[in-house]
Amino acid sequence: KKPISSWNAGAQNCLDSNIQNNPKNLFLGSPKYDISLDRDLICQKYGLDPEYRYTMIMYPRPENRRDFDLDKICESIASEGKIPILKSRGKHQFWQQDFEKFLCFYDMTWFPPTSLELMHISEEVVGTDSTAVKESVMMDRQMINIPNKNYRMLEEFYEEDAKSRFLYTENSSNRILKHMEENV
Repeated sequence: KKPISSWNAGAQNCLDSNIQNNPKNLFLGSPKYDISLDRDLICQKYGLDPEYRYTMIMYPRPENRRDFDLDKICESIASEGKIPILKSRGKHQFWQQDFEKFLCFYDMTWFPPTSLELMHISEEVVGTDSTAVKESVMMDRQMINIPNKNYRMLEEFYEEDAKSRFLYTENSSNRILKHMEENV
C-alpha cells in the first residue's frame, strides 16, 4: 500500500477503506499549494531586491528562541553572500533584538501564503520541525531543519526519494484536469 501523508485522521480512514481504488474519486491537496509565483512581484511586494540571494529562516517559537543560535546562523548565511529573511506568525512575536537586526516578516496574506512567497525567492530554508520541511521539498528548495520538538515529524520528507514524490510543479492544475477527463 502506498504511504499517504494526511493531516486529517478522518481522511486517512477514508483512504484506508480502499475508496482510493475507484478512478472516479479524485483527491485534491490544499489549494494553497496550487499557485504560480513570480520572483519580481514577490520582491516588490516585500520591498526586497530581486538581484539579491536570500535564505528564509522560519523563526522559532518564543519558548524555543534561547536554544536557537540565530546570530550564528545568520552570520553563516551572510558569509555565503546571502541575506537572511526571518518569517514568523503574528502570534509568535519576534524578539526586539532580532527585529532590529534582521529582515523580519509576519504573515501579510493568507493567499498566497507569505511563507510560500518568501520560500519561492529564497535559495534555501532553515526550519524548526514545521510544515516548512514539507513545503521546501515541494518547492524544490534546500532545507536545513533544526529539530526542536521531542518527537519526529514529517519523517517521509527526509527519505531519499522525497523530492520526486512531493515536488510541487506549476502544472498541478493541468494534471488534475487531465486526470478528471480520463477518469470521470
